Amino acid sequence: MNRPHALFFLLGLASAHAHCLAQVTPLSTRRETSAFASGGSLSDSRFDANNTFSPFRSVSTVCITTPLGNTGCAVGTQESGFDSDRFWAVGQGGASTTPGPDSDLGSSSGRSTCEIRFRVDAPIRYWLSGSIRAVNATSFATLFSSAPAVILQFNESFSETTLDAAGILNPGIYELHLGAEASVDPSVEAGSTSADFNATFRWLPYCPADFNADGFTDFFDFDDFVACFEGSCPDGLSADFNADGFTDFFDFDDFVSAFDAGC
Repeated sequence: MNRPHALFFLLGLASAHAHCLAQVTPLSTRRETSAFASGGSLSDSRFDANNTFSPFRSVSTVCITTPLGNTGCAVGTQESGFDSDRFWAVGQGGASTTPGPDSDLGSSSGRSTCEIRFRVDAPIRYWLSGSIRAVNATSFATLFSSAPAVILQFNESFSETTLDAAGILNPGIYELHLGAEASVDPSVEAGSTSADFNATFRWLPYCPADFNADGFTDFFDFDDFVACFEGSCPDGLSADFNADGFTDFFDFDDFVSAFDAGC
């Protein structure tokens, strides 16, 4: 179908094609917070975990003061949950030491981790958004398949990284791992350190004709594809609809066919 005929055909459409629902099924989860501090003959620790799909809100914190006046504190926090179209988690790990006249403090560490294993039963378009941050610590966000093969990987130790990624997942088993880990060893250097993550993984059923990924196939998709085809493409989109490495009228015809088929 050439472009004038495609436009004429589209003008005859009276309604939008709504997306069919694709299933994303959580299979297992391991979400944990922990805090630990030790010094001299003293030590203290806290640990909390949730291996169900219920909302998880946790604060693990410890502080100790040794006989010589040295202090060590640690914290691990997390709030995470599941919605019908997304997973989300906010977590932090922090640690600090304040040495006294003679250092007898061992170490302090705080940690927060979130691992989600899920099954995709039909192709989905996904988005991973948020940020990870660390100050002399470690934070990370990783998405990988059961192969295993890393699909996305973000790591941070000294600054902040924005999570802004999107793609297509075909049917299969996948895992999303998020973490923030901080520790201080006063035998090396006293002070404080922290790391955190704030991430949302959301999805929609994948429909090739839903060019702007708003959940519907309508004239906005057609207009956006035409604009992209003519050279004005938003970030992350391409008019190379058939992914053959070229943008030409084969792409235009393939998009019109997909638009006509709906979802």
